[in-house]
Amino acid sequence: MKKVLFVALAIALFSASSVMGQSYRPFKVGVGFLYAVPTGEGAGGGIGFYLEPKYNLNDKFDLGFLMEDALLVQKLEGYSSDVSGVASYSLTGDYMLGSGKVRPFIGTGIGIYSLGSVSATTVDDGMGGTVTLPGASLGTKFGFSPRVGINLSHFQIELQYHVITGQVDGISKNYLGIKMGLEFGGGLKK
Repeated sequence: MKKVLFVALAIALFSASSVMGQSYRPFKVGVGFLYAVPTGEGAGGGIGFYLEPKYNLNDKFDLGFLMEDALLVQKLEGYSSDVSGVASYSLTGDYMLGSGKVRPFIGTGIGIYSLGSVSATTVDDGMGGTVTLPGASLGTKFGFSPRVGINLSHFQIELQYHVITGQVDGISKNYLGIKMGLEFGGGLKK
C-alpha cells in the first residue's frame, strides 16, 4: 500500500512540476471532420468526425483519448455497395516537433474498433430482381493508428492510418483518415 501511495505522489509531483514549467496550457480538446479512404478490396471513400480531449505532459508531449466515427463505402463484386461504420476509442500520444503557433507533430494511438453494417446491401439475384441483405454487427477488433499532422494555432490538419487487426469476411477494414479540425484550449500562455 505504501508503494502505491509513493508512486501516486511521485506522479502527481511530476505532473505538477511539468505543468508549472510549460509554455502551453495543459488541457485541450480537438474536434473535427475526416475523409476516410478504405484500403481493402473495392475501396471507395467515407466521412466521419472525431473528438479528442488531450493533456499536455510538457511542451513536447501530450496524451489523449480519441473517439472517432467513420462511415466507409466499399464496392464488392456482386454487391451494389457495402456501407459500414467504424467507431474507435483509442489512447493517443503525440510528440510536437516545433514551438510557437505552427507545430508539426507525430504520434500514435492504440485502442478498440467497433465494426458494423450501417445500411443494407443489395445484390442481383440473377433473375432480374434484387435481394436485400440485412445490416449486422461485425464485432470489436483491436487496432493502432500512426499519425502525422500540423497545428496552426488552433487549427489542425492530420493524416492518420488506422490498422484494424483481422479481416471481416476476408476484407480489410483498415483506412486512412484525412482530418481537419479545431483545438480548444492548450494554446500558448500569455
